[in-house]
Amino acid sequence: MRPVSKSNLDKLHAELFLQPGDVVFDVGGNVGRTSEIYVEHGAGNVHVFEPEPALASDLSKTFSDNEKVTVHAYGLGINDGYYRFFVSEENSGSHTLSRSFAEALDEAHGHVKPREEVLVRIRPLDSLDLDRMDYLKIDTEGSEFDVLEGARETLKTRPPRFVQVECFPVPNFGRFRSTISFLVNHFKYVWAPTVTSCGLYEANDAKNCFSKPGFLDTWLQDGNPLICASNTGPAELVKHPHPYITVVA
Repeated sequence: MRPVSKSNLDKLHAELFLQPGDVVFDVGGNVGRTSEIYVEHGAGNVHVFEPEPALASDLSKTFSDNEKVTVHAYGLGINDGYYRFFVSEENSGSHTLSRSFAEALDEAHGHVKPREEVLVRIRPLDSLDLDRMDYLKIDTEGSEFDVLEGARETLKTRPPRFVQVECFPVPNFGRFRSTISFLVNHFKYVWAPTVTSCGLYEANDAKNCFSKPGFLDTWLQDGNPLICASNTGPAELVKHPHPYITVVA
């Protein structure tokens, strides 16, 4: 069995943890890349949530002939309503509900064009009449904690088998810590994944790994800064035995 690759953690996690027939919630669908990955790896149904109107329309066209994918033209958060959404002309992957997050991203990437503000619909996941959720991916550019808060009851009573949250420590480190604390309070296992140069997937215990010198930089260098959670240990969660998975306390 080959070592794992850190080039695309979305795809890697689907290869490791997605079970055939899973119902996937893809929160922050953007252009549909991750939804395509989930279908390719055997998902039974993918519910993709995208609040930005133009992207949601494109997603509906992209998946119009794919009965496994349902596009929801709204985002997920704490309260039902309409909110300002900051749209970047330079990078659709940086659209966000957070003005401070938008400013931090634009400064980091040298974007100079002003963002367009549009009103988008946001709903709490707990309000949805959906029977099953096996695999939850959240990538909402700074509002991940709000998505989790709006899913509190569902995560308590019908937790998914696997959760993946993109979670930036800047510009709000306190919110970053709150997101990790939320997951720790709802799941038995919470980890920050890294992949070594020799292809070893390390599931670092998120309760203490960020206090280790140099870990935060290493984690950020591995690509998308992800936090994962499950009620099953990561080594046992893998759908096929894999010698390159290790748990680091």
